Amino acid sequence: MDLLILAAGIGSRYGKLKPLDAFSSGKVLMEYSIEDAVLAGFSRVVFVIRPETEEAFEEQLFRKLRGKVDVAVAYQTLDTLPLGYFLPVARQKPWGTGHALWCARKQLHGPFGILNADDYYGRESMRLLGNALRAGENVLIGFELGRTLSEQGKVSRGVCEVSNGSLQRVTEYTQIFREGVQIFASIGEQRVAFSGEEVVSLNLWGFQAPFLEKIDRFVSSFFEKNVNKANVECFLPNLVQAEIDAGLHISVIRSPDKWLGLTYAEDKAHVENELSRHFA
Repeated sequence: MDLLILAAGIGSRYGKLKPLDAFSSGKVLMEYSIEDAVLAGFSRVVFVIRPETEEAFEEQLFRKLRGKVDVAVAYQTLDTLPLGYFLPVARQKPWGTGHALWCARKQLHGPFGILNADDYYGRESMRLLGNALRAGENVLIGFELGRTLSEQGKVSRGVCEVSNGSLQRVTEYTQIFREGVQIFASIGEQRVAFSGEEVVSLNLWGFQAPFLEKIDRFVSSFFEKNVNKANVECFLPNLVQAEIDAGLHISVIRSPDKWLGLTYAEDKAHVENELSRHFA
């Protein structure tokens, strides 16, 4: 099975090349996920990166992984667009996680998992993902919203509606934060309140190969509507939602694991402390 790691973000809130910011162990966060993935039966890892970061990835990560797992690379660039579309001059922001998957589509073969480079999901999460893919399912490994926030600021989460273990809707919120004991998402001047018990997507997905046949249509439709908008992103949850609306069944499995993630540079000390305890 293939594992797709989304590692092309610019890390504007982090301040440096976040996927390669190593801990005192010498490892970067995604190395822990890759080790768990190998144990779960994944044999090939496809990294979505920006071309200008490839040398750093090769020096700090890829050469360590070779011999343990097959490594492949897909590039996400601003000007990688469907035929007939051109990069607007004003565009500087990456096109998003849905576009990242589209950029990697030709590198993926058979059932595949997806995860973020800057999140650690836990060993049981990866085992559940691998088992679901081997069973022929499309799956989201979900987490409880209240356990996925940063003390340092706002985060992005896909909030899920689930019925009888099946994903019905996933809505991307880009400004979720805790205020006292309450949790809110900012949408312009408005606020949406959450209980904290909602299931959220942290982009730990698993799809069967036919899913890849569907994404060209969605990405082309996205660019038809948005190519000249400077800040609109093609989010993976929006792509998934389009396929749910078209009849795709996606199982939702709640992870029992503790999530760890790097959104802000100040998150690193907490994550390192938790990893040290977990892997002691």
